Amino acid sequence: ALRGPVGAALTGASLVGAMIGAWPYAVTAVVIGVIVLAASAPIGFRRRRNPAPSPGVTLTTANVLLHNRRFRELAQRLLADDADVLLLQEVTPAHAAVLRDLVERRTDLHFLVEPRDDYAGWATVSRHPVRGQGRIDVPGWPISWVVIDHPVTPIRVVNVHTAAPRTADDQATWATQLATLAGFADRSVPTVLAGDFNATVDHRSFRRLLDAGFTDAFDRVGQGWGATWPAQQFAVPMLRLDHVLVDGGLGVAGLDSFGLVGSDHRGLRAVLRPHPGECLCGAHGGSTRSDVERSSCRPL
Repeated sequence: ALRGPVGAALTGASLVGAMIGAWPYAVTAVVIGVIVLAASAPIGFRRRRNPAPSPGVTLTTANVLLHNRRFRELAQRLLADDADVLLLQEVTPAHAAVLRDLVERRTDLHFLVEPRDDYAGWATVSRHPVRGQGRIDVPGWPISWVVIDHPVTPIRVVNVHTAAPRTADDQATWATQLATLAGFADRSVPTVLAGDFNATVDHRSFRRLLDAGFTDAFDRVGQGWGATWPAQQFAVPMLRLDHVLVDGGLGVAGLDSFGLVGSDHRGLRAVLRPHPGECLCGAHGGSTRSDVERSSCRPL
C-alpha cells in the first residue's frame, strides 16, 4: 500500500546516485522507481475536478479515535455540517453521552448508537427517518446498517469499521468482515458502504469487495493521493484506509476529505445521488436483505 511513496523515494534516490557518480545504483533506482510509480498512478495521482453539487444525499464518515480528548468539539463541528447521514466509528460510552446531549437538542435528527470500550463502537445520525436497521456480528465486531427514507428512494447505509489486520487473528476477522460486506451487493435497495475499512485497493480482500459490485467514490471523483491515515498532529497521511463505496443504484457527485479534531484519521464527505429511472428492489435477493427493505421498494 506504500508503493507510491516508495516509488517516489527510489526515483529521488536515483538523483543522489547520479550526483555521486554511482551510475549502476542510480539507473537501478530510477527504473524500479518509475515502474512502481506507474503501477501507483491510477491509485494515487488522479487529478479530477469534482462536479458542481447536485440534489442527492450528503454523507459524512469519520473515525473519531477511541481516546479523542476533543470529541465534543469534533462532534459539534460534524453536526453543524448538516450532512444527511453521519457515520462515526470508535464511539465509546463517553462519546455516546456527548452525542446524546447534542442530538437531543435537535428535533430533525434520528440517532442510533452502540458504544463500546474497544474499537468496535459506532454511531449513525440521519436527517431522514430510519425505515429499518440491523447488524451483523463478525467475532466481536458489529457491522451495522440502516435503511433511510430518502425522498427519492430508500437507501441502505452500512457503517463500516473493520479490524486492523495486525495479528493473525485480526487478519482472519478483517478478511471475514470484508467478505461479509460483499454480501450487501444484493441490489435489493441502493446501498453505500462507508467508514474505516483498514484496507487499501492493494489488498486482495478489498479488491474482492469491489469485484462484488461496489465502486470506490474516490475512483469516480477523487483528487490527489486521497490518503486518510495517519493524520494526527504532524503525521503526513500515507494510506487511504477510509472509503465510500456505492453500488449501481447510486451515483457520486462529489467527494472531499477534511481534518478531524483530535483524530488520527481524515474524514470523508460524499455527495451521492440515486440513478433516475431505475428500480433495484427485488433484482437479486440476498442474505442481507430484510423484510423492511423489500416492503419499502418504489421506483426511482
